[in-house]
Amino acid sequence: MRNHKPQTCPPLCFGRRGPQRKNYLGVLCYVLCALWCGFFLAGCQKPPIRETRFLLGTTVQITVKGKEKAEAREAIELAFKEIERIENLMSKYREGSEISILNREGAKGPVKVSEDTLRVIRESIRIGELTDGAFDITISPLMELWDFSKREGHLPSEEELREARELVNYGRISLNEEEGTIRFEKEGMKIDLGGWPKAMGWIGR
Repeated sequence: MRNHKPQTCPPLCFGRRGPQRKNYLGVLCYVLCALWCGFFLAGCQKPPIRETRFLLGTTVQITVKGKEKAEAREAIELAFKEIERIENLMSKYREGSEISILNREGAKGPVKVSEDTLRVIRESIRIGELTDGAFDITISPLMELWDFSKREGHLPSEEELREARELVNYGRISLNEEEGTIRFEKEGMKIDLGGWPKAMGWIGR
């Protein structure tokens, strides 16, 4: 018979493995502490305050995080007031807006506008030049001809399209920077700023 020497198991916490295991335990404790702190702080955060209104032809939702409720409400109200101000200036669907007045009176003579409206139209003309007319805010006569604002719409005739195209030309908008006025060089011209007022409301300030 052969004599078999009893086998011994290597120690678990000594030798080369001991320090390595201790490092693993240290890292594990650090991760657990970090997770606990994260969950604790998340539970202490103030809930976000949200409010939704219909402005600029779309649904606008403003969310404020990390503020006291009263402070958040005040910030939201200020933001909505700014968006409403821009809508009152630049929406062609509001009769008293500067754009509506300009569309009605712009071919009769210079129309005084605010610096915000003047700036947007100035920039629109610049983009029209950069795109060689692909972007043109005087598109309104064509838009009205197709009547996209109504569900039934309208299919214009070739003659109607030809006449409307004669009114689409951003180069016929005259700006007087010193006087802060705008006028149209052709009767029947109108402008439609499209998404510009939304951009002003979101990032303009």
